[in-house]
Amino acid sequence: MKISDLISRIGDENVEIENLDTSFDRAKAKPGETTITFKTKQPMSSKGTEKVGMIVWMDRDEVQKAVGEYLEENPL
Repeated sequence: MKISDLISRIGDENVEIENLDTSFDRAKAKPGETTITFKTKQPMSSKGTEKVGMIVWMDRDEVQKAVGEYLEENPL
């Protein structure tokens, strides 16, 4: 299943985005591996966080381009 299919099935209104760049607490790099610890505002229960979190890695340049284009089409 593609992520777009998953989002389409559960609905945009049920999806939140959390930017790892702005929520990571610390990062530790060694050759071939990076460990990132991050904090979130998602509440925790005995079943885990209230919502399921998934990290989606995207090309930074492509994301910045897409966001720029979106903002040009939809000014704040």
